Amino acid sequence: MRAPFVRQFPGNAHASIDVPALLEAIDTGEDDDRFLISGPYDLAIHLKVVEWLRDQSPDATETDLFIWARGPHRDPAITRLGGLPYLLADQPWPVHMDCPGSFIGQLDFRDSRDLVPETPGDVLMVFQFLDLYDRLDVESWESECFRGFWTTVDDRARVTQSDQLTPPFSPSILHGYRCRTLDRLEFEDEEGTCLVTAPAAKIGGHPYDAQSNDAAIPHGHRFLGQLAAIWPRLEAPYPSVDRPEPLPARPSDPEADAKWKQARAELRSWGHGFLAIHESESGELKFRHSFS
Repeated sequence: MRAPFVRQFPGNAHASIDVPALLEAIDTGEDDDRFLISGPYDLAIHLKVVEWLRDQSPDATETDLFIWARGPHRDPAITRLGGLPYLLADQPWPVHMDCPGSFIGQLDFRDSRDLVPETPGDVLMVFQFLDLYDRLDVESWESECFRGFWTTVDDRARVTQSDQLTPPFSPSILHGYRCRTLDRLEFEDEEGTCLVTAPAAKIGGHPYDAQSNDAAIPHGHRFLGQLAAIWPRLEAPYPSVDRPEPLPARPSDPEADAKWKQARAELRSWGHGFLAIHESESGELKFRHSFS
């Protein structure tokens, strides 16, 4: 089952978030603490601030944000974190320096062709090869840490669990739901607060730190999208899309509280911060990792 603000449109790979239905279903009250966007509650807060830009800022850039539901999807090609990549069965598992890559996630561009046209494939799979927890100085372009592989959606056989090498870590398996909204650089709200670009997994738009980093997009490259870590806030009534009803308030009983925390701990991801992905004119991929 899934939340009441989800819509599946014919011909689309991803199910979509109905923005008016989302804002009607989720009462965020006076909460305006914009957080990493991983679930419906985070998205609702973000949209309260951003959606009015449609009238205020006609030059804003459209972007497809993704929020998450637990578990694999019946379509193995759609945007996801963790689990198995949409890797061909006869394609070797990526290895670097004798270390099998950890599959972080993949972005499926089929529903976003108007935002990012002419990609080498439909799905971009991303693997990590070094442990960023041991390298907290990684704030720049790190080709040795990350690599991406394109593939096309078709009927060819894909890897199964029995084919997979054992990577250094394995995050939760999550699949994405798409929300078309806006990014805008160098914009302030009525109180003078700078509206940063969306802190979420996305296709198109702008990198999260583009407003504070002049080198956010390298010369001769275009921004494809970004993956983002999952840090759901404990008090969120809708931490993931696959909740048909909001989770109850935090209980006072210690045993019940432990179960309540576990329901939210099911959402965990590959690391910290954001991984922006850029493509050169020749098709070379560059990855920039930044901490939130």
